[in-house]
Amino acid sequence: MNKLLLVFLGVLFFAVAVHAQSLTVSSVNIDPSPAVPGSYVTITAFIANSSQLPVPNAQAVLTLRGDGAATDFPFSLDPQDSPVRDLGTVPGFQTVTVKYNVQVDAAALDGAYPVSIQVGPAGKPGGKLEFVINVIARQPILAVVSSTPTSVGVGQSSELSLQVKNIGSSTAQDVTIGVGEDRTVTSTGAVVERDIFPLGAAFAYLPRLSPGEMVMIHLPILVNPSATSKPYFVPITMSFYDSNKTNYASTDYVGLKVVAEAQLGVSVSKYDTAPTPGNAAAITIDMFNTGLGAAKLLEVHAEADWMDLSKKDFFIGTIESDDFDSITLEGKVSPDASPGLHDAVITLVFQNAFGDEQTVERTVPVRVFSPSELAQQNGDGFPLPLVIAVIVIIVGVWYFRFRKPTNGKAK
Repeated sequence: MNKLLLVFLGVLFFAVAVHAQSLTVSSVNIDPSPAVPGSYVTITAFIANSSQLPVPNAQAVLTLRGDGAATDFPFSLDPQDSPVRDLGTVPGFQTVTVKYNVQVDAAALDGAYPVSIQVGPAGKPGGKLEFVINVIARQPILAVVSSTPTSVGVGQSSELSLQVKNIGSSTAQDVTIGVGEDRTVTSTGAVVERDIFPLGAAFAYLPRLSPGEMVMIHLPILVNPSATSKPYFVPITMSFYDSNKTNYASTDYVGLKVVAEAQLGVSVSKYDTAPTPGNAAAITIDMFNTGLGAAKLLEVHAEADWMDLSKKDFFIGTIESDDFDSITLEGKVSPDASPGLHDAVITLVFQNAFGDEQTVERTVPVRVFSPSELAQQNGDGFPLPLVIAVIVIIVGVWYFRFRKPTNGKAK
């Protein structure tokens, strides 16, 4: 009889041990992670029964301190909550979940704090999972979320407008924002000058910027006249403090396209064949570039409603800065064209260094000559001063030849 009792107790003990060992914490989820001081963090534990036998009276017990720790700081549960959760019976090969809402003390320091969850039948702890909760104190984080303009000309001044947002979790105080250093020193000691400089005050100041708040900052800049046409990254430095007077510094970058633009003008260079009503004409038109950049793949289209042009479209190619090229407009002037100035419309289509196509229209005045103007222009007939001089000479000769002497006799 005693032997049967011992066997029964042994089987019962083995069954309890199997129940305890088959119940484990398979994984946990922490939200948010990292946790923030002064807020709550939710711990979700997934408890699995790896046996085919059900585990009755299952419990989960949360321990908010690591081995050897004297207190649960910086964690705590609400007064109405308990670290012990009754799970009831967990069926074989099934998983149940349990959640804890844990408060993080506002005075918590940054760090990784160990906690654990142990599961098993009531009063008989079994599987235990230890893990850590990472805590990071609140801090302000500033970011440049947009900027304008996206391009600026070489040698020009502009205003860089930045939208700055506090994407952190606390207020930024005594904020200074500005364009970064105007020079850098390489590892070899060479000084590299930047091509984009702050103009006037280098920094803007804000007394505070709350979490989620966004402001517009305006920073005047100047592009070096010797800068090349290319994209640039402009460093934007930001310095600020949190409520604990801890200083933070960060650098964002905004992209800016620096373009050396061409500036094209047109003028009449000469009249190869002077325009007169009803006759053929040839006019040389100069196109000059007064800008800092080249005009590439230049195409020219000419229109003149007072002249029937034999050719209207011309391909020039590239006109570099401080250079020019010419076209000749040939055709027949309308018989109805009155003498005087008439407009020729010149359309210029070209590309800059980035391949952006630009179109400009220039109006150039062209003179249509009358036949008399043309004759005088070419030196035909007698010039008026010469005619007057001849008349004066003739009158003088006649006067001295035929005037009466004082004694009444002619010489």
